[in-house]
Amino acid sequence: MGKKSIVLCLLGSFSLISAQSERFKLGIENISSKEFRLLKSGPIGLIANQTSITGRGKPSVDLLVDAGCSVAYLFAPEHGAKGVVAAEKAIDNAVDEVHNIPIISLYGPGAENRLQDALQHITIICYDIQDSGMRYFTYISTLFRAMEQAVKHRKKFVVFDRPNPLGGSMEGPLVEDELLSFISIAPIPLRHGMTVGELARFFNQSIFDNKLDLHVVPMKNYHRDKPFLLSTFLSPNIQTTRACKGYSFLGLLGEVRPFDVCVGSDDAFQCMMLPKNTALPENFWQNVAEQLSEHGIYAEPFERMSERKKVRMVGLKIIHDEDAIQAFPAFLTAMHAAHNAGVKISFSPSFDKAAGASWVRTSIIKKVAIQELLQKSRNDLKTFRKYAQRSFLYKPFPRIV
Repeated sequence: MGKKSIVLCLLGSFSLISAQSERFKLGIENISSKEFRLLKSGPIGLIANQTSITGRGKPSVDLLVDAGCSVAYLFAPEHGAKGVVAAEKAIDNAVDEVHNIPIISLYGPGAENRLQDALQHITIICYDIQDSGMRYFTYISTLFRAMEQAVKHRKKFVVFDRPNPLGGSMEGPLVEDELLSFISIAPIPLRHGMTVGELARFFNQSIFDNKLDLHVVPMKNYHRDKPFLLSTFLSPNIQTTRACKGYSFLGLLGEVRPFDVCVGSDDAFQCMMLPKNTALPENFWQNVAEQLSEHGIYAEPFERMSERKKVRMVGLKIIHDEDAIQAFPAFLTAMHAAHNAGVKISFSPSFDKAAGASWVRTSIIKKVAIQELLQKSRNDLKTFRKYAQRSFLYKPFPRIV
């Protein structure tokens, strides 16, 4: 092929990519005239944070205000309206300086009362936040709690849909009834494979018995399995798309001692480490890296000083990940490797709630084979997927891996 042909092919490919990008629209960019009439029918409370922007970086609140909507309140999830507050830390109420709109925290003690007070002055709740794709990430918990209050107070609810950055894979256990909590808000898979709009539909159909007046503004030309790059950080410790992918299995590993996943550093959720003085077999980390590569995760040796723990750490840092990573098997691989190497592991008080099922912890302790654990979760996922299918909006539908 001549140079001219190569250039023409490259230009053609670039044009195709550009055309595909232009055709894709986030929910906030895809509001119909009918939906705008709904949004202009009364004061709005918008659940938003730093991820609530259009593809060109315009804040969603600006778009709504410019369109003539009356935004009376902004509601902030965990990490606050700007996404910079550390996990589990209280968030103060504030004011949006651009539009002089009160910002009400929907995280922590008193969140329900604060929302109920604000609901007296609005007719519609809107939600436009980017999710991580994992059940234990609490932005979808805020969605659930807000929907719950909207049902009680008979408020309309609008969700502007956004992509799932982890694609359409479903993995891991469902939530046992006794472990329902803010980090496992509903009986959905650990890695749910759904968009926030689909989750809202599932919550409404399966938990609230369709009592909520729910309107999901879908994305345009969204393909679940096409790579999606985050346009901004999700939280203080999920700053990049790679960190988001790492969070899919390192989030749970971070609840196991003495593992360290570099929270509080630039490498947060991009490495798995143990104290350097841990007695480990020769080639331990090399063997773990080889096993992780079977699940679409590639890592290299890494060493750092943990300022938070004041201990020298050694382990692996993710250098590359495929789009089709397998998160739950990767987590189990790390656990079994440590267990078989004689590492004395312990689980945080939050582990079972994060995992959603106590059998995960007890099975790891008993050294149950990984394939047996995966088969157990897949059997439950088959039932869930069949039940949840009516909530799906985009093809291909989420798949079990």
